[in-house]
Amino acid sequence: MYHLLLVDDEPAVADNLAVSIDWEALGIAAVHKAYSGTEALAVLEREAIDILVTDIRMPGMSGLELIARIGRRRKRIRCVLLTGYSEFDYAKQAIRLGTADYLLKPLRNDDLVATVRRQIEALDAEWSDIASRERAERVRRDSLPLLRRDVLLGLLSSRNVPHERLRERLEAAELGLAPGEACTLLLVRVEEGFRNYESLQHPLLEFGLCNIAEELFADSFRLLHCRDEHDYLVFLLMPLDGAERAPGSEADARETEEGARDTEGRAPKAAAGARGTDAHTPDTQFAAGTGMQANRPGDSPGGASDSRHQARLENIAAQLQESVRQYLNGRISVVVSRPGRFPEELHARYQSAIGLLRRRIGSQTGFFLTDSGGEDPAPGDETLPVLHSLYEPPSLHHLLEAGRWDEALRKLEAAFAELHARSYVSQEHLLEVYYYVSHALIQLSHKNNRLLQDILQRGMPAAAGTQPFQSLDQLRAWCRAALERVREDTRSEARGSRAGIIQRVQAFVLQGLERELSLQTIADHVYLHPVYLSKVYKLETGESLSDYLLRLRMERAAALLGDPALRIHEIAGRLDYATPSYFIKVFKKYHGLTPQEFRNRG
Repeated sequence: MYHLLLVDDEPAVADNLAVSIDWEALGIAAVHKAYSGTEALAVLEREAIDILVTDIRMPGMSGLELIARIGRRRKRIRCVLLTGYSEFDYAKQAIRLGTADYLLKPLRNDDLVATVRRQIEALDAEWSDIASRERAERVRRDSLPLLRRDVLLGLLSSRNVPHERLRERLEAAELGLAPGEACTLLLVRVEEGFRNYESLQHPLLEFGLCNIAEELFADSFRLLHCRDEHDYLVFLLMPLDGAERAPGSEADARETEEGARDTEGRAPKAAAGARGTDAHTPDTQFAAGTGMQANRPGDSPGGASDSRHQARLENIAAQLQESVRQYLNGRISVVVSRPGRFPEELHARYQSAIGLLRRRIGSQTGFFLTDSGGEDPAPGDETLPVLHSLYEPPSLHHLLEAGRWDEALRKLEAAFAELHARSYVSQEHLLEVYYYVSHALIQLSHKNNRLLQDILQRGMPAAAGTQPFQSLDQLRAWCRAALERVREDTRSEARGSRAGIIQRVQAFVLQGLERELSLQTIADHVYLHPVYLSKVYKLETGESLSDYLLRLRMERAAALLGDPALRIHEIAGRLDYATPSYFIKVFKKYHGLTPQEFRNRG
């Protein structure tokens, strides 16, 4: 609903227009009146006016002057001029001032209604356009984080990005990054703990960890992050003060040219800054739990400035590791890359850092490593022997198929002991064990008409996935838990299968008590060997099958003895006893009375 202001130096005209038209039906919520340009400005100060209808000739301030004053303050008011004159000069001036419409006196209400309706339609369209632009802007703002992550992922995975395409993507993501800027990558591997989160890939966990990182680095570095294909968090860091420049870049050339005259004056300041930073940074970093010294960068591209920023970055990264432990109750491993030039060296720095991280798996977590950029080749063949304990016969599949679960577990423990004894364990070693165990469990599950994913259920990765295990201990825990779940499921399945056999046996016996029944006929009915059937029945019910048959026959005999019309030899025949004497003997042994004594007592 809109607000309308009527302005005319003849009060009767304004008053009549205010009451003679059904403004509410048009969509006008309130009609305001003014009898001069000055009064109109006062109303405009108090009220949010959308449509102005004003006389063109008024004492003091004319309608054209009023519109000109309004146009300087409030651009969205739709203005309509009323006049008894049709001079062309007025029309030209009104158009120049942005007047929406022009009506001649004497005014007919229908003409004014039609004009106001057009203004309302124009306002509706204008507000709809504004709302659409605002929605588009909100969508754009909301999509910026995802767009920025995509840009970073693309730079990490591609060696060469065309300059024009890169510029367009950087502008679209509003990153404000310039080619040639020095940058450093920080790789974070989420590991143990984090009990408050369902999985290590939970969005809230990533959100919390990134918030901590942004808070720690905010004063010194610009920060951009993404989750890569290995489920590692990758942070791109650029110094805020602009002091760090990759050599040969345009930025470096400009800084060198502009500051050539006072280079000597700045050098001591940079050196002092470096010393101040180093005072808070350990001289040596160690990978937690490994006894391996983490390499610090050597001669980096940016000289003293580069070293100063790198030392500061490593110090903050160590704080990040501790803050995650303190506030999120979990452990992370961190790799700091060498400084490089944005964007052309980003891919190489990423590959080097991720190789360093993925080659150090073992049984430890909580690493802190800095990439020196030196050669770190994979071990030779002599350090990568086959996992003999895993592949020695009998295979894990055969052990599981035979139900030798304890031996299967011992086989796995031997494989993990063999890996623990090695000085070098890579991610591929973990995947080798993972896929070997998963394959055996899948085979067994499918043989039992089950899906391994259904057996493992929530809280454990399905074997079809690519769950990255970050340490031997994590993989060992998964293997033991998966083995136990499949073992319990197999037992439950076996119990369910035996229960079905017992039900079929008992139904067959109940229906055939008065005909010839034997262990063989019952076993034939359920397609089992008599000896195996006897064992299964005893195991499931605690009662032997022969005792069950005897109990049912004696209970039926006792019931039949209640009918005096039936003779004892007839009852013996009904229950498939060869002779009455044998029936009497069996009955007395079971009930402690002969059939006749039992009948007489009853």
